Amino acid sequence: MLRQLPPSFHIVIARYNENINWLKPLSEHCIVYNKGDNDIDLTWSKCALKRVNVGRESETYLSYILENYNNLPDFVVFTQGHIADHVGEDSCNYLLHLLSQASLKGISDPVLWHRDTAMHNSWNSNWNQLPDGSFLFEANYSNGIPILFRDWFHLVFKPTQWPIPFGICKNGIFAVHKSKILQHPLSFYLYLQAFVNHHVDPAEGHFLERSWYYIFK
Repeated sequence: MLRQLPPSFHIVIARYNENINWLKPLSEHCIVYNKGDNDIDLTWSKCALKRVNVGRESETYLSYILENYNNLPDFVVFTQGHIADHVGEDSCNYLLHLLSQASLKGISDPVLWHRDTAMHNSWNSNWNQLPDGSFLFEANYSNGIPILFRDWFHLVFKPTQWPIPFGICKNGIFAVHKSKILQHPLSFYLYLQAFVNHHVDPAEGHFLERSWYYIFK
């Protein structure tokens, strides 16, 4: 945990139906985007905003950036409302650990450094091409045309080569300094948002989960 908190930071929470009372110790920093029912008291948070349930957590994060681009705090921690099934417990200390990493490097470390394997793996560059092709062809894509994650990544980032190993901020939980956000213009985040604001579960939401490190590194 940080011995001293940064002078300004927000914790942006993508909430659907989770109990997020575990975040109360950091309440003055919490910006809650509530895409579920108004079934819990959120008055303890710094700000609670009702949102239409589209785009998974990716749309939430991009909406925050677009709405606060000219007034960002020094650091932003992005998280889902329930992280215990990803990191072992719903822990403010874990989020502060990510914040500590971002204070040193600009963005928290990827949780996973992945190398494609010969066997199907959900983190492979062609991960949405399941053996029967069902996810590739049945998922919800922004233009209705199926695309592999690798091809989408090249379309958006235009890398000279595929990163090996590939760094992943699993489950969309990470922290970043505002300078890393501001390295891209607003138009870039609008471009990304268009990939995910069309459906409750867009395929590109999974793409963005795998790409946050490369958006902000």
